[in-house]
Amino acid sequence: MIKVIRQDPAEQLDPSFNIITPILIVIIFLIALILMRRANLSKNKANLLSVVSFLGIGLILGGRPNPVNAFNQIFANLIPSTSMSFRLLLSALGVFSLILASVILFSRIFCGYACPLGSMQELASKVNFKSNLKAQKKVKYSFDPPERSLRITRWIYLGILGLTALLLGFSVSQFLDPFNGFQFMEELALFTVIFLIMILITSFFIYRPWCRIFCPFGTISGLISFSQYRYVRTDECTDCGLCEKICPSHAADRGDKKTECYYCNRCVEICPQDAIKYAKATSTKN
Repeated sequence: MIKVIRQDPAEQLDPSFNIITPILIVIIFLIALILMRRANLSKNKANLLSVVSFLGIGLILGGRPNPVNAFNQIFANLIPSTSMSFRLLLSALGVFSLILASVILFSRIFCGYACPLGSMQELASKVNFKSNLKAQKKVKYSFDPPERSLRITRWIYLGILGLTALLLGFSVSQFLDPFNGFQFMEELALFTVIFLIMILITSFFIYRPWCRIFCPFGTISGLISFSQYRYVRTDECTDCGLCEKICPSHAADRGDKKTECYYCNRCVEICPQDAIKYAKATSTKN
């Protein structure tokens, strides 16, 4: 019989972790935001932020607060057999709302740098997703699924989670949360660690597979990530098309709303005119 997890996994951690982790998340988020606003987010600085996020927030501090777990807790509360206490529901709503608010206001900087799972995938992607076309053409082992296929797959996946919850009386998404692999949860330790490792390995060949296909928070973020602040092309842009060719998530096209942009900075690095800035979009042509 499958065991339903009703306890918030964060309660298994040292209480001090629940204080340190969100502080570190905010610090990484603000540093990334400030550096992007100042056009000073170099490759080394971006890599350093990703390393601190993955190692610090993920492996050392357990990856909490976790937007996927917050989604699972909220979703489970809709199912009578897995309803939780009001305190846990309020906590989950708080975490989910705050991170969604950051997406609405500043686009997906959280996903890009402050999320340890996103940072893990970004670091792995450096192997087969380069920041210049000459190096990228030499890559043999990368797979670039069509964006339409990814969108369809993510909605089918989310639909399956909802359907199984209604039919089985519990949310199977709690067993498909790779963040739990950072915590070595007693109930699902081996499975979640293996799942996390599978995502890591896949990330070498597909750009951010969890973020772009399976993350329920990512699916919702894709619908609301319409912040006026995002990467835009300045008047110096010559429409050379290099940014569009190098972007691993196909979000660099002129006029793109950047709903699938993770601010990996490949477009900024390849631009010969230094014409891509993080700023307020003043025109749909940006």
